[in-house]
Amino acid sequence: MWNKFENMPKRKELKKRKRKIEADTYKILKAKPIFNIHDGDIYFVSNKTCNIPMYRGFNHPGIVLKHKSSRKIIVSIGTDINNITPKWMKAYTILTPNLQNGLKKNTAFFKTPKEINKIAIKYDKYIGYICEKDLNIIVNNCGL
Repeated sequence: MWNKFENMPKRKELKKRKRKIEADTYKILKAKPIFNIHDGDIYFVSNKTCNIPMYRGFNHPGIVLKHKSSRKIIVSIGTDINNITPKWMKAYTILTPNLQNGLKKNTAFFKTPKEINKIAIKYDKYIGYICEKDLNIIVNNCGL
């Protein structure tokens, strides 16, 4: 009963399979078409990407402020204005909803931006875009 190990793959063979799977996964991710992300676009960004606890919802709106490299972007994360205490209002820039940006209520965007991967943004989570004037205000408040 214990001597039926001859049909099991050897350790070296298992390592080769694992390396091949990792290489194939990298090729797929590298070949994944990256859609055009522009400065001022608003997307829903997942809480896992932003390191936000899950009790605050699953997604938060994020404004793309700047492209840092070919794979990284700088994003300002937004939250509902009702979740902010008056003591912390200075740390946020408030944006009002309109037809262009796609927001449904007044949203406060944090003045400290986060750097995230472009892969974390999904094209179907697009909300809208903000005008140049609002983008310049938020970029200046963030100190970029």
